[in-house]
Amino acid sequence: MPASPVSLRSLALLLLAPLLVAFPGGALARTFLLAPGDVVAAIDAFNGEVIARSGGLGRAVSVRRGAVRLSGSVCPSVAADPQRAITRVRFLDSAARAAALARTRSAQPALGNLLAELGGGGWVSPATAVARQPHWVVVPPSPGIMELSTVGFPAGDPLGGLDATAADDARAAFRADLGVSPDPTTGPAGLVLALTVETRPTRPGRAGKRSECFLVAPALPADVEALVDLLAATPLTDATRTRLGYMLAEAEHWVAVSQPVRAARSARAFALEVARRSVGEVGAADAEALIARALAMVEALGL
Repeated sequence: MPASPVSLRSLALLLLAPLLVAFPGGALARTFLLAPGDVVAAIDAFNGEVIARSGGLGRAVSVRRGAVRLSGSVCPSVAADPQRAITRVRFLDSAARAAALARTRSAQPALGNLLAELGGGGWVSPATAVARQPHWVVVPPSPGIMELSTVGFPAGDPLGGLDATAADDARAAFRADLGVSPDPTTGPAGLVLALTVETRPTRPGRAGKRSECFLVAPALPADVEALVDLLAATPLTDATRTRLGYMLAEAEHWVAVSQPVRAARSARAFALEVARRSVGEVGAADAEALIARALAMVEALGL
């Protein structure tokens, strides 16, 4: 018989308790991956969410010249315009931080409240990032902001910016390690992002126009704890759960002793074991979710 949800979670915590690194305020260390396509698509997805909920957001939402405005903040679509590119990505520690960075001071309090209402969560320092995308670097952090940008961003050079051609790129380019609160468990965390969007200049020798977009981007964690939470929520027999749980414990051990290659090998073995048991022991949808999260962990360990 399938184990009860309580016993599942208890087993997961017992196996991987050393992995749960706590930060001040009850935040937990989580790893997130963002592919170029994820960053580009985040703008349109957020605009769609704003429009869908506009009835409850009142006058804070408007559409002018085809652009969605949220309390004065505009997020122009990159996927729909080949002349635009994202040249800077900032992870903000709260919706209030986004409000403080907004240029329109009269709209700042409202923007922060709206981003929080739309699911914007928070994180606490220390936070780290890795940029694998060519021509991108990690900028020295400032309070509440973890920034990645194109190498030429300070000089206005958009080389390497994420444009419409990146919309279908699923390869992970950015990794962020954040102390997230509240813990997202099996669902996504609402990351508050500030994206700098540049429009290519119309004449040679002139700088392009920049705009700042503040949004909430749902992102699933890509770490061992994400697999633990997902495994705990998946209906399985006790024997299957125990086998898969100990495979995750092995992966956690290699992470703890700074052996990412071996940890990735354990995660791959976990994915293969789930696939093998997907006939009769693990439901197809559950197996797909577990395998996808395991492969995301493998990719994160490679950054």
